[in-house]
Amino acid sequence: MNIQEKISTSPSSYPSERIVTLDFLRGVAIFGMTLFHILFKVYDVNSFFTNVEEILNFPIIVLIIMGLFGYLGSWYGFFLFISSIVTSLVYTKKVRNNIDAKQLLKKSIVSGVILIIIGYLVEGFGYYGDFGYSIRLGTWTKFQYFMVELLWIQTLQIIGFCLILNGLILFLMMRKEGYMKEIRNITFYICLILFVFVLTPFASNWIANTNWQFPAEVGWPDIPFVFNNRSAKTWIFSIIAGPKQPLLPYLATSFVGSLIGLFLAKPKPSKRILAWFSSAGIVLIAIGVILIVRGFPFTFLEQPPAISTFLVRLGGQICLLMLLLALVEFRGKGAKYSRNFIVKFFRRWSVLSLTIYALHILELLPRWILTLILQKQTGLNFMQENILKRGQEIWMFLVIVYILLYYNLVVRLLLHFKMKGSLEWMFVKAQDVFSGVKSSKLASALKDDKIIWSDYKTSKETP
Repeated sequence: MNIQEKISTSPSSYPSERIVTLDFLRGVAIFGMTLFHILFKVYDVNSFFTNVEEILNFPIIVLIIMGLFGYLGSWYGFFLFISSIVTSLVYTKKVRNNIDAKQLLKKSIVSGVILIIIGYLVEGFGYYGDFGYSIRLGTWTKFQYFMVELLWIQTLQIIGFCLILNGLILFLMMRKEGYMKEIRNITFYICLILFVFVLTPFASNWIANTNWQFPAEVGWPDIPFVFNNRSAKTWIFSIIAGPKQPLLPYLATSFVGSLIGLFLAKPKPSKRILAWFSSAGIVLIAIGVILIVRGFPFTFLEQPPAISTFLVRLGGQICLLMLLLALVEFRGKGAKYSRNFIVKFFRRWSVLSLTIYALHILELLPRWILTLILQKQTGLNFMQENILKRGQEIWMFLVIVYILLYYNLVVRLLLHFKMKGSLEWMFVKAQDVFSGVKSSKLASALKDDKIIWSDYKTSKETP
């Protein structure tokens, strides 16, 4: 069972259906995130762009691949997008099946809080936290990085906060057979999405222009500026519209996912949603491009993104999801594609997405081994950041493949031992304690003979 479904469902009742597209996309997302993290750790990307004129003379096909690679690599909110779809989908289906909405709300709150705590611990003590830096520097960093990471939220925390908020919204919507009021529910989420889009620039500007104790030329949400002005007020503002992945604008990503989940929760989703949401995605991309052309701010890897960049990314995520749903679930190919070896590979990564994301510190082991073997011959210390420069792309490629193979070995071992010891396993155990309801087996989702894959082609369509 993937982490989003574990945190969104009542464990006493294993989901009767799964959507292979969501499993696949989640696996691709964690694989891609891991690849990009390795790239930026071992390779000096800035050195690659020292001669922009030379890059522009690359063959057009190379430039297109580089552009697409960079665009997909900047999809920071993709996990949140998929998580919110599953939360809304499972919540709605379970209420329709007479599961108590209060029980689902309790699980959403408990799960969200656990994810937020795990997020702060991972960021504060993981690869870019105290343990990671202590291993690389060879000396204890005395919690200085943990204190820094408390000032903002990243992937796990934003998923946790949105899980709680969506849990509350869905509870208010679904109680007293509210799931039957589909037009009201859909309209409400559309209004929330538009509200976030409108509120984001105003809230960001208001916070940036607040009277800060230590003003600077580069102000909010610049990380050094936030750190120098650290306080309880700064922490709250960072959650709302600070560095990394704050509520604004990423609440819009969550609400769009929840809206899609409402449509997919129907007994037979209408094929018209493919056109509706694809059109909406294209419109978002078009608006983002128009804003960029007209001189509005554009960002690439900065977090949070400019609103123009955010729209282009979110629109692409929506269109990709609709494309795969059209090719798989709406053609009745879910069961067939679930057996494809490439899909199964990414589904394995999907099942352990929380562990893979949280334990990037584990990659220091293969890098240390590589250093022991090759440092004398090459002079390269792979424990250092950005050790490879332009002209060493072959080394970069080999190191990335080597570390990805190591991660895949970790995934295989954890699945062999039924995920015992993984963060997913610990997460569900903690969830069981606080919710008082026992969860189903974690690894059962990989047993194809026990899964009913969603098929939107053969079931009876509902408007």
